[in-house]
Order: sequence, then C-alpha cells, then structure tokens
Amino acid sequence: EEKRRKTTSKEPKEPMEKKMARAKTVVSSKTNPLRCVQCGQYLDDADLKYEQHPPDAVDEPQLLTSEKLSIFDANESGFESYEALPQHKLTCFSVYCKRGHMCPIDTGLIEKNIELFFSGYAKPIYDDDPSLEGGVNGKNLGPINEWWITGFDGGEKALIGFSTSFAEYILMDPNPEYAPLFSVMQEKIYISKIVVEFLQGNPDSTYEDLINKIETTVPPSVLNLNRFTEDSLLRHAQFVVEQVESYDEAGDSDEQPIFLTPCMRDLIKLAGVTLGKRRAERRRTIGHSAKEKDKGPTKATTTKLVYQIFDTFFAEQIEKDDKEDKENAFKRRRCGVCEVCQQPECG
Repeated sequence: EEKRRKTTSKEPKEPMEKKMARAKTVVSSKTNPLRCVQCGQYLDDADLKYEQHPPDAVDEPQLLTSEKLSIFDANESGFESYEALPQHKLTCFSVYCKRGHMCPIDTGLIEKNIELFFSGYAKPIYDDDPSLEGGVNGKNLGPINEWWITGFDGGEKALIGFSTSFAEYILMDPNPEYAPLFSVMQEKIYISKIVVEFLQGNPDSTYEDLINKIETTVPPSVLNLNRFTEDSLLRHAQFVVEQVESYDEAGDSDEQPIFLTPCMRDLIKLAGVTLGKRRAERRRTIGHSAKEKDKGPTKATTTKLVYQIFDTFFAEQIEKDDKEDKENAFKRRRCGVCEVCQQPECG
C-alpha cells in the first residue's frame, strides 16, 4: 500500500528541454500579445469591442430591396441610370473586420485591401432624422470599397460616405459602442473641412492666416471640444494633407489645385508629412506587375505636299493634339513639395 501511494503521488518528471520551451512560450506571449490578423488590434486589449447583430438585422441584398428605402412609386419614372449606385442614409452604424472587431476606417486598412464591413439602420436619402425610426436594420454590409468625405461647400456638416459594390451610404450618428472610435475621426474631418474651405477662398493666404481661422472656428457640438488649436492641425496633418490631395484629384481640370498653395507647402514642411503614403500602400499591397505602355505611332517625316494635305483635312485634330500636349506639359510642372519633385534629375 505504501508503494502504491508513492507511485500515485509522484508526477512524472518533465524533460528539461520541454520545460524551457514551455517557459519561453509563456514569456513570449506576455511580451508579444496576439494581434488580430485582420485589423491588427491586440486581442487582450480591454477596449477591444465586438460587433453584435440584433435578430432582425438583414444582409445587404435584402436591405436594398426593402420598400422603406424606395423613393419612387411603381408609376413614377424617376430612375436616372442603371449604372448609378443607390444612395441611402445610415444611422447607428459601426465598422468591423471579418473577426467582428470594431475598428476605425482611417488607419489605412482599406488601402491595404483589408475587408471591413459595417452595420446600421439604413434610411431613405431624404430622411435627416438620425433616430432608428423608419430604418432598415442591416448587418455585414460591404465590404467597403472606398470611403469619402463631402460637404466642402460652406455648410455646417462634413459628411462621410461608404461605397460598396451595391450602394452608397452617407453616415449619420454612430452606434454608442462605436462612438469613441468615430469621434477621433470626426475631429480630423472637421479640421480638413476648415482647411479646404479656407484655401478655396484664400489661395494666397499664409500658414499664420490658416491657424487664425482654425482657432477662431467653433467646433461642432458632436466633438465635445472647446476650441481647435494649432496642435489639432499638426496632430492630424498627415490626414489633412491626404484629404486635400483627394479633393484636388476629384476637382475639374480648370480648377486651381489648393495643394500647391504656399500655406499647404508650409504645413507639409512643418509637420513632416509623407506625401503619397496611401497610394504607395495600395500599390505595394496590390502588387501590379509593371507593364510597358503601348507606344503610339511616331510622327513620320512628310513632304511639303503631304503636310499641306494633312493641315487642310485634319486641322482640327492637329490643333486638338497640340492643345493636349501643352496641357500635359503644364500638368508636369514641379510642385517642389512631393517626394517625386524633390528627387534630383537623372543623368
């Protein structure tokens, strides 16, 4: 009996190699906590929140076919084009990755081709009421192909929108659980709105003029801020410059780009902004193979007679080509600010 008691009470000795390996695993997990493979957030973060769908939530196809979102009757002919995506308002929204972790949209995840989805109550585009009444509860909407900002027309609000393969959604109020993540982005957006609208009307203004405009602008109530400061601008300078770039890209060809204003140059240099960062991330992720452009036909040497014939019959086309060459030469001017324009000439 004593022998049996000793046998059962003693545990088999663990080899020293396995014990050391197990100890290293425990230590490494403490020093390097696990991250989500999708959104990159720490899994042991106390602030990490998970998306939870109500039982009545529907997927995007069912949501878009709801009669509550229809703005035309059966007898009305108001549909403009089958190519245009339908637009709806979205309230009580939240954004999350495939693993269900709520995450911000302005940290470059979408640019890195990480699929982000969102949920919320969709409402007709004309409905300005941010309450849930009259909305269609949707889940797993997306993935988000792109997000965009509009409202640079002097109005009070800067509107944020999501585009999916099926529709466009203009955001209203966030889900209370998602509000802390969204509030940080809202501050960036309103700072960008101030900068864009100010430079639209004052392209020759100085950096000091911009700071004065920012500090005298009253923040909207949704931000819970007393005032904007220069630190607000410098803290979000990377985001602001990227929005100014996007704004110029979306503008008409005859519009003067505000990105090249002296004020923006000073901001870029002062804040040490990296230009083309988002586009570089997208190129690096997608990894398109470099393809040579198709070489157009060369301008062949012609006799005087051939030249006169071409000049007579194709005068409009030749004039158009010359005009395009001049426009392209104008577009290739150095801005003196971006990374490409600061590189030395080759050769």
